[in-house]
Amino acid sequence: ALNTMPAKLDDTYDQAMERIKQQPHRRLALQALTWIVYAVRPLQVNEIRHAIAIDELEPDDRSISEDMLTLPELIVNACAGMIKIDEESNVIGLVHKTTQEYFDRYGAKHFPDAQWKIGKGCLTYLSLDVFS
Repeated sequence: ALNTMPAKLDDTYDQAMERIKQQPHRRLALQALTWIVYAVRPLQVNEIRHAIAIDELEPDDRSISEDMLTLPELIVNACAGMIKIDEESNVIGLVHKTTQEYFDRYGAKHFPDAQWKIGKGCLTYLSLDVFS
């Protein structure tokens, strides 16, 4: 097992991203990571659950129901060890500061349209009936 250890930390994160992209829940993982990596502040678990649900809304949907919210455990598991939930603050975030440093360097490769997706998600959320 030791000779299969990645030579550099970046290789470890590259391998994690490859595992994410090969799994059935890749869309969920990429949605979650987009929000976690590019949000301007740390997100609470319920905020990430709503952000993911927004991406799944049909054009005529006017609200988010509880059954549309993904279980936090599923989000964490889909992200292949890249994220964690802080039990005290209920913040969902990257597992280590080196993970953020990795995405600072290579995020555009993995999430080329992240800013657009977050902007669209925010506008969609604000257009829900709850804000009317």
